[in-house]
Amino acid sequence: MSSVSARPSPAPRPSKQSCLSRQQLLAAIRQMQQLLKGQETRFAEGLRVMRSRLSTLHNSLAKAAPEPPPAVSCPALQAPADGKKFGTKHLVEHEVHFACEPGFQLLGSSTRTCQPDGSWSGQEPRCAEITVDWGHLPVPGTDGSPGVERDGRPCLQPPAPLRPDRPDPAVQLRPRLPHERHGRQRALPG
Repeated sequence: MSSVSARPSPAPRPSKQSCLSRQQLLAAIRQMQQLLKGQETRFAEGLRVMRSRLSTLHNSLAKAAPEPPPAVSCPALQAPADGKKFGTKHLVEHEVHFACEPGFQLLGSSTRTCQPDGSWSGQEPRCAEITVDWGHLPVPGTDGSPGVERDGRPCLQPPAPLRPDRPDPAVQLRPRLPHERHGRQRALPG
């Protein structure tokens, strides 16, 4: 193993510093004052330019069209019992539509529009059960009549309700015969 001996580094030698004379010192101070004065002038000029630009921006914004008022909205609407709601926006001029489940009829407004005053147009919708009282109608085939024929065979059930060319898919009836428990029947999906 070899050992390495560290040599001590030589001590730093004091450098000779020459001091400025009083005249040189005063001249240096005057130069610094002039430099600072120039910097101060440029800084003040920059501040004036900045103030001017801010003032121009402020004036242009003040003259611009006023901001639109906050968007008016209407309170949330709920789907009626036994019905559905279509539409989720509650802002002015937006519409919400309503429909009832099969066997129910819509009473009130099927479409409501959010008004500028924050209210909804129309009437609150509700779904009423469609009922048919079959108790007063004779059942074909039980009063001596031949009844209704389907596929050439007599049938003891009343015929299905007449349907227009374009039936409302939301309303379908399933009648009950008078001999069933109640004379009134809740309409069920066909």
